[in-house]
Amino acid sequence: MATFTELREALAAVIERGQIDGLTVLSRRPGTIPVLPAVWPQPATAQYAVPVEKRGLDVYEVRLIIAVSMADIDLAQRQMDSLLAKRGESSIRALIKADPHLGLDSGTTAWVDSLAYGTDPFPGLAQDVLGATLNVKARTDG
Repeated sequence: MATFTELREALAAVIERGQIDGLTVLSRRPGTIPVLPAVWPQPATAQYAVPVEKRGLDVYEVRLIIAVSMADIDLAQRQMDSLLAKRGESSIRALIKADPHLGLDSGTTAWVDSLAYGTDPFPGLAQDVLGATLNVKARTDG
């Protein structure tokens, strides 16, 4: 069984192991704007198993927040496109698909479930950043 902390750290580790050129990988939401492009996991929701009935698994949702600098709009779009792509050497989706257990036990399986594009990764702060969110679901033994 994995916790939000374990999932957060494991997702960051999987992406870090992928060695995407120039990508800053954090294991939690930063306190200030990091060197961009950057990605970090942010726990979102959980649906828990029903232990009394001895069935089910916990299903967690962790949002991977991706931010790229808009200083060069064309570069920003290329960076974001490659990070969100289904495959390729800069694909975060491909890294998670290649290691669905996230380096945790076989009772944990993760996948990218959906995408929200154009999100503001730093609400309330003045910045010129393009953001996106990959919603990752992780099923783990309850």
